[in-house]
Order: sequence, then structure tokens, then C-alpha cells
Amino acid sequence: MKYCPSTVCPYRRRTRRPVEYEHHVVTCADCGTALVDDRSVARAGIAPVDPTTEPRGYREPAILASAAAAAESRARAARVDVVTGVCFLVLGVLLMFAAGQRASTGISFVFCALPLGYGLVRLLRGVAIK
Repeated sequence: MKYCPSTVCPYRRRTRRPVEYEHHVVTCADCGTALVDDRSVARAGIAPVDPTTEPRGYREPAILASAAAAAESRARAARVDVVTGVCFLVLGVLLMFAAGQRASTGISFVFCALPLGYGLVRLLRGVAIK
């Protein structure tokens, strides 16, 4: 087996280990670095000659796009949780106010507290995701 020794290889950054190739491959498909036979050298890593350049392998654009899509999905879910939480909190407060005006029994206040609890959970979850 041959291994990519580059410390800035996109595969190495994702998995925290050097990528393995068969013996007939001579360069890394992700970063273009020459491969080495020694696994210990690959694990230690070799810094690139020009560390300011970021390697771009054939897999990296798809990885960056999927990471951006996942981040957007998490942000959208957080916004939905915050809006849902606020709506349920307002609903719970309105139900509590209406139950208080009717001078109902204690069981009415329990049913009024359920939207408050659900709204608080959703609001905290949405804020924690952001």
C-alpha cells in the first residue's frame, strides 16, 4: 500500500488519517502529492512546500457543497424551531389568560401549560442549534 503524506490533504482533514492507495498509484487524487510507501511517514505527515495554497482534489467540491447544504439545513431547522417555539409560547400565555378569566379548575391550567412547555423546548432547541 501507498499513503498520502500531505498534512493539508482534504481526505486527511476529514478523516484525520492518511488516505491509502494501491501500489500502482503514484500521486494522491485529492491533493496531487507524491505518495510514500512508509505508513509511519504518512501518519507523521509532511507539510506542503507552499502552505498558503489550498489543495483542491476531485472530491473536494462535492464535499464542500454537501457541507454547505448541511449547514443551511441546520440553520433552516433552527429558524423553524425558534418560530414554532415562540408561537406555542404565545398560545400558552393566551390560554392561561383565558383560563384565568373563566376562573376554571386547576386541570385547565395543566392543559394551558402544555403549549408553554412545548414552546419552551422548541425555542431552546432552536437557539442551541444556531
